[in-house]
Amino acid sequence: MGNECEVKLRLHDVGAVRAALQRCGAQALGVVLEDNTLLDTQDGHLQRADCGLRLRRITVWPSPAAAPAPQAHDTAVTVLTFKGPRTAGDDGIKLRPEWETNVDSPAALTELLGLLGLQAQVCFEKRRESWRLADATVTLDELPLLGWWSEIEAPSKDAVARVRGTLGLADLPAEEDTYVALAARNGSRNPVGVLELRFRVPELSQ
Repeated sequence: MGNECEVKLRLHDVGAVRAALQRCGAQALGVVLEDNTLLDTQDGHLQRADCGLRLRRITVWPSPAAAPAPQAHDTAVTVLTFKGPRTAGDDGIKLRPEWETNVDSPAALTELLGLLGLQAQVCFEKRRESWRLADATVTLDELPLLGWWSEIEAPSKDAVARVRGTLGLADLPAEEDTYVALAARNGSRNPVGVLELRFRVPELSQ
């Protein structure tokens, strides 16, 4: 078990934040496409307990100029994450326990979870650009319809606040909602009733 310590911010100028990361000597870790599925019981037992169970499929974000990789599906990584209840201070930095493990057979796991009464409730995609700055991870995230966001995660609240200030983001208000809640509010139901928020075009803004 680990503890997640992070703050989420809505960005008005992603280019300025990217430039600040470069000036600070942050290490670019790459860009991926995440396909997130949140599972819960039909009566929302996990949500009521402020917990979350997520199945995330991660693939490398393709370059628009690159030919499709014939074995792209083989390079995907699937991760199962359970997050416990959140505690948040006035600074908007959230702390919550987190358990995470890689999944070898997503289909088999999904079937097993279904037998336990856990079904997909919300699905959303996210383009994630990750950077490493000292002991913190900074992400630049683009969500369909919702634009650009950043998450700063570090070992302590002080470390999160320090990186936030270094990047010139101290004055931005912290976002209290999770990506799941944002996706649920802005998504649409598919034919089987699952709320979805997905990209509709192959190329996104830079």
